[in-house]
Amino acid sequence: MEDLDSSKIFHFAHISLYVKDMDVAIEFYTKVLGLKLLRRRKETVRDKAERAFLASNDNTYRVELTLPKDQKDKPDKLDHIAFYVDNMEEAVNLIKMHDVPLIDGPYDVPTSKIKVAFIKDYEGTLIELIEKID
Repeated sequence: MEDLDSSKIFHFAHISLYVKDMDVAIEFYTKVLGLKLLRRRKETVRDKAERAFLASNDNTYRVELTLPKDQKDKPDKLDHIAFYVDNMEEAVNLIKMHDVPLIDGPYDVPTSKIKVAFIKDYEGTLIELIEKID
């Protein structure tokens, strides 16, 4: 199998942080740091958490705020880091070449028009892979 250039496969998408109060967090990130609120979801399929998606005005970086329904489900401040992939199959093949197991997925999220998969890095940080689908 030929060597794949991972810098051409993975593109930074967002970082997700756990919060204790979604309204307070949104106010902080929008008013203090100047991010814009893109959308807010009361519950997600994966983990039944409320989520808010924010971005810088030029869209160069994004932050996802996560409020678990049950606060004891919140292990620490960092939920996950996400990367866009142009081709999920190619990304999964590269991951497998490096003996990194898939934690979940890939699967379609029809309401968002994306396909996602999850892996963990060597220290256990959750990493989401996202492919935009039509």
